[in-house]
Amino acid sequence: MNNNPTNTNNISVDKLRLSFTQAANSLTAFYKDSLKSQSEAYLEGQIDALNEILDYCLKKYNGDIRNIPTSALLEFVNSKIMELNSKKSNDFLKESIPNQSFQNNNMQNGFMSGPTNNDSMRFNIYPQFNK
Repeated sequence: MNNNPTNTNNISVDKLRLSFTQAANSLTAFYKDSLKSQSEAYLEGQIDALNEILDYCLKKYNGDIRNIPTSALLEFVNSKIMELNSKKSNDFLKESIPNQSFQNNNMQNGFMSGPTNNDSMRFNIYPQFNK
């Protein structure tokens, strides 16, 4: 039996290198999978949004989508954006307050505390043009 310390060190270094390589490859695969999942989820969201707009137009105007007023369509889109921003703000507030009841601790005198409206994400259907 050869108990050469140099040989034992080489085996340990090789095992460590192999373990590190496997861990790095696993992390790379996980990262690529997460990017793919995120991309697929984004595309599914776009498809859902377009289907929701199309459904609104077909139901509201009984299939006659040629004469939909632009203002009605923009108001629908604006209301959906505001709805999503509200949900996003509520989800953010829920996550930022651990181990506490969301509704009980964020209501003060009947009003929500903290940011609840993200005006930067609000779609303006009546833009003002500066000359």
